[in-house]
Amino acid sequence: MKAIAEIALICILVATLAACDLVSPKPTPMPTETETDPSGSIFSNVPTNTPKTVGTVAQSSMTGLPMPSKTPFETWQGIKIMPAAIAGDEITGGYYFAVDAAVEEIQGFYDSEMQSHGWDLVGVEQGTVGNKMMIFKKDDRNASISITPQSDGNVYVVISV
Repeated sequence: MKAIAEIALICILVATLAACDLVSPKPTPMPTETETDPSGSIFSNVPTNTPKTVGTVAQSSMTGLPMPSKTPFETWQGIKIMPAAIAGDEITGGYYFAVDAAVEEIQGFYDSEMQSHGWDLVGVEQGTVGNKMMIFKKDDRNASISITPQSDGNVYVVISV
């Protein structure tokens, strides 16, 4: 019961972080006097949304986690990492990775993968920004798979056991 309460708390924290990102205003970069643009466009200094590459230290606005930069594991704590993972990294109590796949594809992968290894799906929570939290139980263990799309087109998957 304590583990379910912890997972519920994680869900609330993820939803809160996502909501904060939606509410907070985004600063607009302004050129300074020392910056010049030969084209004369006022939009030349505005960043564009391009996918992050492995090795960057950009921080996700949706999860608060930096872009993982290590080669993804094949499994973590006996749970298979999606073969299409771009990069991964361990965090306290979990493992996260970035993948270029649809949320539904990731959900289907883990629904099938976890159940084939004896994990029962307890529930799926839908977030406000397209994110999902899948909760599994096996014997006296609980696991959660958090799936959060990013503005750069990648999706972060956080596994906690």
